[in-house]
Amino acid sequence: QQANAPRPPFHLSPTMLFPGRVAVVTGANKGIGFNIALQLAQCPITNHVLLACRSPTLGASAVAHLQSLLPPSSTTTLSTHPLTLGDPASHAALAAHLEATYGKLDVLVNNAAFAYKAADPTPFAAQCKPTLDVNFRGTVELTE
Repeated sequence: QQANAPRPPFHLSPTMLFPGRVAVVTGANKGIGFNIALQLAQCPITNHVLLACRSPTLGASAVAHLQSLLPPSSTTTLSTHPLTLGDPASHAALAAHLEATYGKLDVLVNNAAFAYKAADPTPFAAQCKPTLDVNFRGTVELTE
């Protein structure tokens, strides 16, 4: 920039408002995802952990449970946001929420997945496309 050139107006970005590390764990309301979220919440370099869950009710319950497991001195904040892996509108809504609230994403743990039960009578060949649509294509689309 030239010395006399006018400066652009100052803009306070969400990143400036939230300088800490932000982590998102998909499928975090139970099992491995829940425990990954717990480990991230206990990590001193993580400032916020967002649980991205298909069910807002189960996500809120998981956040409450995680908060009960953290020491009172913990400075890590927790939240939940709905996410249906494989649904582009849901992916876009999560991305918009992250951008508006934090202005960034430091850690993404792709844990959400879909599986047929062993007793499901659906032929294996018919199970492949919906499973790949969620577990592979949905994960790739969310990550991009």
